[in-house]
Amino acid sequence: MNPLAVVAGAMLVQQMLITFASNAVPVLVPPISEDFGLNPGLLGVFTSVLFGCGIATAVVSGGFILRFGAFRMSQVALAMAGLGLLLCGLGWLWLFPVAAMCLGLGMGPSTPASSHILTRFATPSAAPLVFSIKQTGVPFGGMLAGLFLPFATGLGGWQAGLLAGAAACWLLALLLWPAHRAYDDDRQPNRKLSLADVGLAVKTAFGSRNMAELAFAGFAFSGLQVAFTSYYVAYLVADAARPFAEAGQMLAWASAIAIAGRVFWGAMAGRVLPSRPLLAFLSWAMVAATLGIIFIGPETPRLWLIGAGLLMGATTVSWNGVHLAEVARLAPKGNASVATAGVLFCCFCGLLVLPGAFGVIVATTGNYDLGFYVAAAPTLITGIILLRRVPRPAPGTAV
Repeated sequence: MNPLAVVAGAMLVQQMLITFASNAVPVLVPPISEDFGLNPGLLGVFTSVLFGCGIATAVVSGGFILRFGAFRMSQVALAMAGLGLLLCGLGWLWLFPVAAMCLGLGMGPSTPASSHILTRFATPSAAPLVFSIKQTGVPFGGMLAGLFLPFATGLGGWQAGLLAGAAACWLLALLLWPAHRAYDDDRQPNRKLSLADVGLAVKTAFGSRNMAELAFAGFAFSGLQVAFTSYYVAYLVADAARPFAEAGQMLAWASAIAIAGRVFWGAMAGRVLPSRPLLAFLSWAMVAATLGIIFIGPETPRLWLIGAGLLMGATTVSWNGVHLAEVARLAPKGNASVATAGVLFCCFCGLLVLPGAFGVIVATTGNYDLGFYVAAAPTLITGIILLRRVPRPAPGTAV
């Protein structure tokens, strides 16, 4: 079997389950908050803990991936994600912060690991499309969460879907064992782990103006994406007066269109339009889509509601493959995982700051619209920054 197909398929499913795990509690906010009598805005605390741990794990993951291998670290990520889902599924509120930490520890190494292995097998010309196909695991995971969790809640309560997700994560971790033996042959078992790996990752991410601009783009895009996927269901229930099951379906449709969107933008990058101007275009499209979401209310026609959600899915949830492939292209040769870890540090900062700010706004004012304005502001700035013209460097050259 084609090695690229094997590693891309494995990383796609890994990404899907990690995304499902990180989206599970946000999707289940309505029944969880009702069960415990909590303000839905407190989701921001859970999200902040999750992505705070994700930041710490992502920025140190490059060294671990080089020492233990991309597939081994993917197994660790899945095991931690499954543990986080299990702790939530036990139904004890005091375990939720611990579960958020476990989910963050699982999320951190998942993308650097996949970037490391895909860079080895994908040619530079094919990388944007390959990375985008792998990144369809994110909308697949969001779609699975939006469809399966409300369904499972109706059958056995909100804990049932969480426990099933935990089992799926652990099963895939076991299935990846043969792949570790076959494809982690580049690991460096004698490599020392050091805090210097953190400095190396951050230095790589900010070692050039182009890379620093991609890092800021990751901050903006990631924050807006997670604000959307975390609060869209609760927003539709609270502001648009939609039933919980229907709101979950809306998120699932947005995730479904993002699957096609990621492949489409990946095919466009480098063939029709260079990656940088394509990301600039997507910045402006994300802002326009966010404005469409803000105009939703109880009297909003269903067609507008569906269209706005689909546009968000096609842009705000579809940029990742093009972005990660461009990061890997600009990275020093052999250091794609380190560069990705450094840029992901900025991405996770966006995941921590912007959804957290959204949660504070909702908890204190109940105003979801203001939360979307704040979450979209850095993306507007990114659209301006990425309009700067730069020469295209040779593959593997940081500029």
